[in-house]
Amino acid sequence: MVFDANFVQRLDLIYVSQQLSTDYVATFSICPPEGWIKANSDGAMDPSSGKTVASEVLRDEHGVWIFDFSCSLGCCSILMVELWAAHDALLHAWRLGFRQVELETNNREVVHILCRDYDVLIGSAIVDALHGLLSR
Repeated sequence: MVFDANFVQRLDLIYVSQQLSTDYVATFSICPPEGWIKANSDGAMDPSSGKTVASEVLRDEHGVWIFDFSCSLGCCSILMVELWAAHDALLHAWRLGFRQVELETNNREVVHILCRDYDVLIGSAIVDALHGLLSR
């Protein structure tokens, strides 16, 4: 399988919001610097079924909603779903033309992996894809 950062076909996409809401302003995170957008990513797992979902939202420098989506990833570890959430948030921001993106995640392991502080999962497709997006 070859990863192409410009085209990812994901059949498990279950929700894409296309409704533009200009009156929604984020109140739970600090807005990014002027000229930047913020990508908030999160993953969740249902402990009874093991099924996971990744969710992301993009907001401008004023906290105004730009884009959001969620996707089901089936059964995987919470670390993998958090990594996919970060990846998809960055990929959508890139595809929408944004080049200055501040990524916010609540998972410390994801931060360490993105900063190359951990050798965990080095060589895995998702980590390589994330590092590829960050190096653009």
